Amino acid sequence: MEVSQWSDEEVKKDFAQFISSFVQEEVTIRDLKLSRWHLDEHSLGSYSYCKGGEKFRKNIDVLAAPLQNKVWFIGEHMNKSINGCVHSAYQTGV
Repeated sequence: MEVSQWSDEEVKKDFAQFISSFVQEEVTIRDLKLSRWHLDEHSLGSYSYCKGGEKFRKNIDVLAAPLQNKVWFIGEHMNKSINGCVHSAYQTGV
């Protein structure tokens, strides 16, 4: 079965196990929001867009902070100056 067909609880359990393997302790996920864009008749999996500005940069700082100095979230959505391309994703990982 594809992950896209899993229930929210199945995704939550699997993701908690995955993160736990990195931090080497049990992780509990309290809340999970899944977009399921592939089922949305209006977007069918399209890209999202974040309005720029100071709030946007502050949110990136929060999201980019390492989790227990073992897990880092990277990608084009974490780049403060260039968004939505492979180059910006690369820059956040080097």
